[in-house]
Amino acid sequence: MNTPRKTAPPLWHVHAAGLLAVLGVSGLALALFVKPRLSAREFAQSQREEIQSLENAASDAENSAVRIEGEASRLEGLAQRRAIPLTPISGLLGRLDAFSSLAQSSGVKILELKPGAEKAVVGYPVTPVKLRATATYERCTNLLRTLPTKFPDVAVEGLHLRGDANVAEAPATLELDMEWFSAPDAPAGTVKK
Repeated sequence: MNTPRKTAPPLWHVHAAGLLAVLGVSGLALALFVKPRLSAREFAQSQREEIQSLENAASDAENSAVRIEGEASRLEGLAQRRAIPLTPISGLLGRLDAFSSLAQSSGVKILELKPGAEKAVVGYPVTPVKLRATATYERCTNLLRTLPTKFPDVAVEGLHLRGDANVAEAPATLELDMEWFSAPDAPAGTVKK
């Protein structure tokens, strides 16, 4: 008796089915395990970068505070030795007027001279003052050279000078962020000597 022989399916069918099964399992593993881990790594990396950025900003702020405190301590020491006479805070308008006169005599045109909100640093009132001015590069630098001698109670916190030093009459723009240190006003009813 001859029983019909079952023939095996063609070999390529077996390989194709196996390949599809392997691809299916690989795709499932990729979707369930690998992609979430990659997303978690990317998220963790972005968090590390944000933390680093915040740490840098905090460090910059701390360095700025240390610099301001150091400048305040230096000015306080000089004021106590009477090397720098501090004007009472009520004299702010007079100091701004004197600064404006110095700029004008230096040939610098003031575009903005604006005081900010007063704050206390090491027991002294400190008023931020923003200056924007225009002149030639040379006149701007001459004004900057005279600041320490004419206004020893002013600390320069930020300086931006834009212009061409090689072209004598080319306009330049000067921006200064300054801190004016003043003496506390005397309490009402006291006599100033």
